[in-house]
Amino acid sequence: AIGITHVVIHRENYDPENLFLIVVVSYLIFEGIYIFSFSLSAEKGFNTSSALTLWYLSILARITSIGQFASIHNSELNKDSKIKLFPGLSYIFMFGVILSLLFQPNSFTLIETDLEYYFSFENVGLLTSIIIYNSIIVIFTWIIQIRGYKNFADKKLCKFFTYF
Repeated sequence: AIGITHVVIHRENYDPENLFLIVVVSYLIFEGIYIFSFSLSAEKGFNTSSALTLWYLSILARITSIGQFASIHNSELNKDSKIKLFPGLSYIFMFGVILSLLFQPNSFTLIETDLEYYFSFENVGLLTSIIIYNSIIVIFTWIIQIRGYKNFADKKLCKFFTYF
């Protein structure tokens, strides 16, 4: 995040495309929403309805930011491939599955203690789909990074990836 912020602040030195800047700023906004809503969702100062809303918002923001970052990373390393859009489309599909499961009634149980709220997954399908989504991102990124290691500008890093 520090490197991305540096590129955004000093964009005149790097001359990135406008679309790249929009995507980076969008990623930073979703990460900020995630941190803000995740932190506040456990605070006892809110009523249970507000805490659940913040919890839902944190899940949506996190899934969006992770998928967005992984899609950009994978498509950049996979530029010359015929299936370069496949990972991003897979992320969008899993995002839709998670979104549909997220808004089913009683997806979470709110556990109230003296100082804060805890959340428990009641919808096993939702928990499973989030785990599968994160696993797909890790697996696709791993495979694409190994296959696309020659696209790195740093040749020492390329040699490092040949050992894997």
